[in-house]
Amino acid sequence: MVVDKSTFLVLVGALAAGGGGGYLAARQEAGARPEPVPTPSPTPSPLVIASPVPPVPTTPTVVSPPCDDREGTVGTCPPPMYSADESGCGPLPSKRCADFKEVMKAKVAARAVDCLNSLKPGERCDANRINLCGHVALMSACVEPAADASARDDVGASCQTIVESCAGVAATPTLRDCRATLAGMSESGRMHAVDCMKKHCTDRGLLGCEARIDPTG
Repeated sequence: MVVDKSTFLVLVGALAAGGGGGYLAARQEAGARPEPVPTPSPTPSPLVIASPVPPVPTTPTVVSPPCDDREGTVGTCPPPMYSADESGCGPLPSKRCADFKEVMKAKVAARAVDCLNSLKPGERCDANRINLCGHVALMSACVEPAADASARDDVGASCQTIVESCAGVAATPTLRDCRATLAGMSESGRMHAVDCMKKHCTDRGLLGCEARIDPTG
Protein backbone atom coordinates (compact mmCIF):
# COMPACT_ATOMS: atom_id res chain seq x y z
CA MET A 1 0.00 0.00 0.00
CA VAL A 2 1.27 3.35 -0.87
CA VAL A 3 0.72 6.17 1.75
CA ASP A 4 1.54 9.69 0.79
CA LYS A 5 3.34 12.07 3.12
CA SER A 6 0.35 14.18 4.11
CA THR A 7 -1.69 11.17 5.10
CA PHE A 8 1.16 9.87 7.28
CA LEU A 9 1.42 13.05 9.24
CA VAL A 10 -2.31 13.04 9.96
CA LEU A 11 -2.11 9.48 11.34
CA VAL A 12 0.87 10.30 13.55
CA GLY A 13 -0.99 13.27 15.03
CA ALA A 14 -4.05 11.18 15.81
CA LEU A 15 -2.00 8.49 17.55
CA ALA A 16 -0.23 11.11 19.59
CA ALA A 17 -3.51 12.60 20.69
CA GLY A 18 -4.95 9.20 21.56
CA GLY A 19 -1.88 8.20 23.50
CA GLY A 20 -2.06 11.30 25.69
CA GLY A 21 -5.73 10.75 26.46
CA GLY A 22 -5.08 7.14 27.38
CA TYR A 23 -2.31 8.14 29.76
CA LEU A 24 -4.56 10.57 31.62
CA ALA A 25 -7.39 8.04 31.79
CA ALA A 26 -5.04 5.41 33.20
CA ARG A 27 -3.93 7.78 35.99
CA GLN A 28 -7.53 8.57 36.93
CA GLU A 29 -8.49 4.86 37.03
CA ALA A 30 -5.50 4.10 39.27
CA GLY A 31 -6.75 6.68 41.82
CA ALA A 32 -3.84 9.03 41.39
CA ARG A 33 -4.43 12.30 43.25
CA PRO A 34 -4.14 15.49 41.25
CA GLU A 35 -1.16 17.66 41.75
CA PRO A 36 -1.68 19.92 44.85
CA VAL A 37 -2.44 23.53 44.10
CA PRO A 38 -0.29 25.80 46.25
CA THR A 39 -2.30 27.95 48.73
CA PRO A 40 -1.43 31.63 48.57
CA SER A 41 0.10 33.02 51.74
CA PRO A 42 -2.32 35.20 53.77
CA THR A 43 -1.73 38.88 53.55
CA PRO A 44 -0.45 40.08 56.98
CA SER A 45 -2.73 42.52 58.79
CA PRO A 46 -1.33 45.99 59.27
CA LEU A 47 0.20 46.56 62.70
CA VAL A 48 -2.02 48.89 64.76
CA ILE A 49 -0.28 50.82 67.53
CA ALA A 50 -2.73 51.89 70.25
CA SER A 51 -2.54 55.49 71.36
CA PRO A 52 -1.40 55.91 74.98
CA VAL A 53 -4.29 56.38 77.42
CA PRO A 54 -3.93 59.68 79.28
CA PRO A 55 -3.85 59.31 83.07
CA VAL A 56 -7.13 59.96 84.87
CA PRO A 57 -6.80 63.11 86.97
CA THR A 58 -7.24 62.44 90.65
CA THR A 59 -9.06 64.78 92.98
CA PRO A 60 -6.77 65.88 95.80
CA THR A 61 -7.92 64.81 99.23
CA VAL A 62 -9.13 67.75 101.27
CA VAL A 63 -8.23 67.36 104.93
CA SER A 64 -10.61 69.18 107.22
CA PRO A 65 -8.98 71.20 109.97
CA PRO A 66 -9.32 69.69 113.42
CA CYS A 67 -12.27 70.85 115.47
CA ASP A 68 -11.15 73.56 117.86
CA ASP A 69 -13.37 75.70 120.11
CA ARG A 70 -10.59 77.73 121.68
CA GLU A 71 -10.80 80.60 119.17
CA GLY A 72 -13.87 82.78 118.82
CA THR A 73 -15.27 86.26 119.30
CA VAL A 74 -17.72 86.52 122.18
CA GLY A 75 -20.44 89.15 122.02
CA THR A 76 -21.33 91.75 124.64
CA CYS A 77 -23.44 90.66 127.58
CA PRO A 78 -26.86 92.28 128.07
CA PRO A 79 -27.09 94.98 130.75
CA PRO A 80 -28.73 94.24 134.13
CA MET A 81 -32.53 94.38 134.01
CA TYR A 82 -33.72 96.34 137.04
CA SER A 83 -37.25 97.32 137.96
CA ALA A 84 -37.34 100.10 135.37
CA ASP A 85 -37.02 97.50 132.62
CA GLU A 86 -39.85 95.39 131.25
CA SER A 87 -39.30 92.45 133.57
CA GLY A 88 -37.17 93.88 136.34
CA CYS A 89 -35.32 90.65 137.18
CA GLY A 90 -32.10 92.37 138.18
CA PRO A 91 -28.60 91.21 137.26
CA LEU A 92 -29.48 87.57 136.44
CA PRO A 93 -28.96 87.74 132.63
CA SER A 94 -25.71 89.70 132.85
CA LYS A 95 -24.40 87.47 135.67
CA ARG A 96 -25.03 84.24 133.81
CA CYS A 97 -23.57 85.75 130.66
CA ALA A 98 -20.39 86.51 132.61
CA ASP A 99 -20.37 82.89 133.76
CA PHE A 100 -20.55 81.68 130.15
CA LYS A 101 -17.56 83.79 129.19
CA GLU A 102 -15.41 82.47 132.02
CA VAL A 103 -16.29 78.79 132.14
CA MET A 104 -16.60 78.05 128.41
CA LYS A 105 -14.14 77.96 125.56
CA ALA A 106 -14.31 81.04 123.34
CA LYS A 107 -16.33 79.61 120.46
CA VAL A 108 -18.74 77.82 122.79
CA ALA A 109 -19.19 80.95 124.91
CA ALA A 110 -19.91 82.94 121.74
CA ARG A 111 -22.83 80.60 120.93
CA ALA A 112 -24.19 80.82 124.46
CA VAL A 113 -23.98 84.63 124.62
CA ASP A 114 -25.55 85.00 121.16
CA CYS A 115 -28.41 82.80 122.33
CA LEU A 116 -28.84 84.86 125.47
CA ASN A 117 -28.88 88.13 123.54
CA SER A 118 -31.50 86.77 121.17
CA LEU A 119 -33.97 86.14 124.01
CA LYS A 120 -36.85 88.51 124.56
CA PRO A 121 -36.69 90.66 127.74
CA GLY A 122 -39.13 88.40 129.56
CA GLU A 123 -37.21 85.26 128.58
CA ARG A 124 -33.97 86.68 129.94
CA CYS A 125 -35.46 86.54 133.42
CA ASP A 126 -36.24 82.84 133.07
CA ALA A 127 -33.33 80.97 134.68
CA ASN A 128 -34.25 77.74 132.87
CA ARG A 129 -34.28 79.50 129.52
CA ILE A 130 -30.89 81.08 130.21
CA ASN A 131 -29.44 77.74 131.33
CA LEU A 132 -30.74 76.16 128.13
CA CYS A 133 -28.62 78.58 126.11
CA GLY A 134 -25.56 77.40 128.01
CA HIS A 135 -26.45 73.71 127.74
CA VAL A 136 -27.09 73.80 123.99
CA ALA A 137 -23.79 75.60 123.44
CA LEU A 138 -21.90 72.97 125.46
CA MET A 139 -23.55 70.10 123.59
CA SER A 140 -22.38 71.60 120.28
CA ALA A 141 -18.74 71.72 121.41
CA CYS A 142 -15.97 69.75 119.75
CA VAL A 143 -15.49 66.29 121.19
CA GLU A 144 -12.25 65.78 123.04
CA PRO A 145 -11.22 62.15 122.55
CA ALA A 146 -9.78 60.22 125.44
CA ALA A 147 -6.00 60.57 125.45
CA ASP A 148 -3.62 57.66 125.74
CA ALA A 149 -1.52 57.00 128.80
CA SER A 150 1.32 59.21 127.56
CA ALA A 151 -0.82 62.35 127.08
CA ARG A 152 -2.56 64.64 129.48
CA ASP A 153 -6.32 64.20 129.64
CA ASP A 154 -7.80 67.04 131.70
CA VAL A 155 -11.37 66.21 130.75
CA GLY A 156 -10.93 62.57 131.67
CA ALA A 157 -9.32 63.41 135.00
CA SER A 158 -12.08 65.87 135.92
CA CYS A 159 -14.81 63.43 134.96
CA GLN A 160 -13.17 60.63 136.92
CA THR A 161 -13.23 62.85 140.01
CA ILE A 162 -16.90 63.70 139.43
CA VAL A 163 -17.93 60.07 139.00
CA GLU A 164 -16.03 59.02 142.11
CA SER A 165 -17.53 61.83 144.19
CA CYS A 166 -21.02 60.74 143.12
CA ALA A 167 -20.46 57.03 143.78
CA GLY A 168 -23.55 55.38 145.22
CA VAL A 169 -25.89 58.12 143.98
CA ALA A 170 -28.72 57.00 141.73
CA ALA A 171 -28.10 59.85 139.28
CA THR A 172 -24.35 59.28 138.99
CA PRO A 173 -23.29 60.63 135.58
CA THR A 174 -21.50 58.35 133.17
CA LEU A 175 -18.03 59.16 131.94
CA ARG A 176 -19.44 59.59 128.45
CA ASP A 177 -22.03 62.18 129.52
CA CYS A 178 -19.47 63.94 131.66
CA ARG A 179 -16.95 64.19 128.81
CA ALA A 180 -19.64 65.60 126.49
CA THR A 181 -20.46 68.29 129.07
CA LEU A 182 -16.93 69.27 130.06
CA ALA A 183 -15.44 69.19 126.53
CA GLY A 184 -16.63 72.73 125.80
CA MET A 185 -15.49 74.16 129.13
CA SER A 186 -12.33 76.04 129.89
CA GLU A 187 -9.95 74.87 132.60
CA SER A 188 -11.68 77.21 135.03
CA GLY A 189 -15.07 75.85 134.04
CA ARG A 190 -14.00 72.26 134.69
CA MET A 191 -12.71 73.17 138.14
CA HIS A 192 -16.03 74.85 139.02
CA ALA A 193 -17.95 71.85 137.69
CA VAL A 194 -15.95 69.45 139.86
CA ASP A 195 -16.44 71.60 142.98
CA CYS A 196 -20.16 71.92 142.30
CA MET A 197 -20.64 68.18 141.79
CA LYS A 198 -18.82 67.38 145.02
CA LYS A 199 -21.46 69.43 146.88
CA HIS A 200 -24.54 69.06 144.70
CA CYS A 201 -24.36 65.68 143.03
CA THR A 202 -27.71 64.64 144.52
CA ASP A 203 -29.74 67.87 144.25
CA ARG A 204 -28.33 69.58 141.14
CA GLY A 205 -26.55 66.92 139.18
CA LEU A 206 -24.35 67.49 136.16
CA LEU A 207 -26.95 69.59 134.34
CA GLY A 208 -27.36 71.96 137.29
CA CYS A 209 -23.62 72.37 137.76
CA GLU A 210 -22.66 73.09 134.17
CA ALA A 211 -21.56 76.52 133.01
CA ARG A 212 -21.78 78.30 136.35
CA ILE A 213 -19.32 79.75 138.85
CA ASP A 214 -21.51 79.99 141.92
CA PRO A 215 -23.27 76.66 142.44
CA THR A 216 -26.00 78.37 144.46
CA GLY A 217 -26.75 80.96 141.78
